[in-house]
Order: sequence, then C-alpha cells, then structure tokens
Amino acid sequence: MATFKNWLTNNVSDRGQDLFVKLNKIDEWNLNQTFEEASKDVALKIANLNRRIFVGLSGGLDSEYVCKVFLKLGIPFEPIVVKTPGNTLELSFANYFIKQNNLKPIIIQKNEGDMLITYYEKILNISGYGDNSTATYIAGQYAEDNGGIFVM
Repeated sequence: MATFKNWLTNNVSDRGQDLFVKLNKIDEWNLNQTFEEASKDVALKIANLNRRIFVGLSGGLDSEYVCKVFLKLGIPFEPIVVKTPGNTLELSFANYFIKQNNLKPIIIQKNEGDMLITYYEKILNISGYGDNSTATYIAGQYAEDNGGIFVM
C-alpha cells in the first residue's frame, strides 16, 4: 500500500511477527481542517501526479464518497467495478451511482474460480485475508497495467 510520503508504514505482510505500525508526521498537513477540506487536498495531490486515475467503486459509501470528491472538483477518473457472484447487492448501489452521475465504468467480470485463484496466488501470501481483498487486488492490478494510479 502506497501512502503519501510514507506517512504510514507497517509489517502486515511479514506473517508470523508481532505487528508493527509507524505513523510519520507530515509537516505540510493541516490537521485542523475538516474532513471535507482534507479530502479535497488529497484529491488534488492525486490529480497533480498527472497519471490516469482509477477509483474502485464497490457500491459502499466510502468508495462513493471518493468518487463524489473527484466529481465535485472536476478531476477526471475512471471507476472500476469488479463483478463477482458474491457482490450482486453491492453492485446494485454502484450501478445506481454510476447512472446518477453519468459515469462510464470499467467493468471486470470474475467468476468464483478466478477469485479463488487470485486469492490463493496473490492475496493469502501477502497480507492475509479480507472480504474485498481479491476484488481490490484485481482492480489495482488493472490500474497498474494501464499506467494509472488506483484509489481505494
């Protein structure tokens, strides 16, 4: 996981060791601003990287919020939706948001076998498990393969 100026480092991928997390202070951060102001600042920093921006859109409120920040600021981005047999309900919310905002998503269709292979070959040995870790990995890999940056 890449973070701004490595403000967060950890050893999550080193299985079998005690967890280590380090937070580094970034002098240029304004810790007195609102969440909305901080969101705007981060979105502008991402836009200033001058790379194609992909946002993982799962149908949850957090990914929808990220998209709304980019939309409000007029920052171009491409939503990535990973369709699997297990996320039909969440995708109904993502599809509603896509239609409401006239977005053109990148849709990646994966079956259960594809998801299991990705999970065992790419996720399990790296960082353990998580409900959305496989879809996140797939979307992030798409962004990397297409010269962009993945925001999740």
